[in-house]
Amino acid sequence: MEFLLSRLRDRGKLSWQIERITHRGRLSVKDKYDQNRMVRVATFEAVDKTPIPPLRDAVLLGCTSHWISLAGTEEATEGPLQDVRLYAQGWYLTPIEDREVMRLESIVGRMNKRLRDFGVVVEWLPGPACRIPGERDD
Repeated sequence: MEFLLSRLRDRGKLSWQIERITHRGRLSVKDKYDQNRMVRVATFEAVDKTPIPPLRDAVLLGCTSHWISLAGTEEATEGPLQDVRLYAQGWYLTPIEDREVMRLESIVGRMNKRLRDFGVVVEWLPGPACRIPGERDD
């Protein structure tokens, strides 16, 4: 299943302070043995191959059928000595299918309203096709 990922922070700064970028890709959450302890690591593989730092010590903050929210820390190297620092990070994920379905339902609803304003009634049939009553089938 593919998700849209919004990283809520960048190197400790909240995303509303910087430009928020949304990535499309696949989510994976696994427990890994690291430095003498078990660590839950969430990784996100972006479709466009943009490197997304893994979310370490990942915790599920909440979820519904329309979104997932994860929090944890991410490592970043900084400075001339390439010091490793840990920053707090949050991920907000939305399944692609839900967004697409909602977008298409909105478009169909607006089309239906406009057609009714012109006195046209559209009969929706199961499947991809629709038929306008009174129109000939050729």
